[in-house]
Amino acid sequence: MVECNESSVTGFSPAVGMANISSHGKLLLHRLHQQREMDFLCDITIMVRDVEFRAHRNILAAFSKYFSSQAEKGQDITTLDPDKVSRYALEKLLEFIYTGQMNLSSTRQAAVRRAAVFLGISEATKYMEETPHWSEPVKRLSWIKTLLSLCPAPPLLGAPALLSPCPSSPRRGSLRKRGRLSKRLRM
Repeated sequence: MVECNESSVTGFSPAVGMANISSHGKLLLHRLHQQREMDFLCDITIMVRDVEFRAHRNILAAFSKYFSSQAEKGQDITTLDPDKVSRYALEKLLEFIYTGQMNLSSTRQAAVRRAAVFLGISEATKYMEETPHWSEPVKRLSWIKTLLSLCPAPPLLGAPALLSPCPSSPRRGSLRKRGRLSKRLRM
């Protein structure tokens, strides 16, 4: 959640003739997010299956081409096709719109990306592409495989355990040490 308070005011600038607030945008997002959580001034309901999501029409229109075109129709309720936008995807995209952040399960990334493309939320699509751990799942998987290759399988019942613990991260020379240790155990 965006942390923000009124102490962000840095003072009055006589040269410009206005108060200077260093984190005005963050404060605005924070307040809008709070208003949405309290259903204060929310003027649109979005339905996905039987779940209702409340939001501010103007905020959605500012971030989404789809909701911008829907705003012109003036409907109070918008129903989305669950095959195009899942409840989870809409929840995460609303989180992004109102906070600028998205905590997302990597297994559901593709569904959220498809929903963002369908709804025309280009900032969310760009955010997911620029976040390394989402855009490079193959590299993440290969690092896990490397780590697992360094960690011996647990010993069978009655078999001697290895003397050194599994390293927390791959280190140079760790394979050689493991090789020497296994030679000692064979003797």
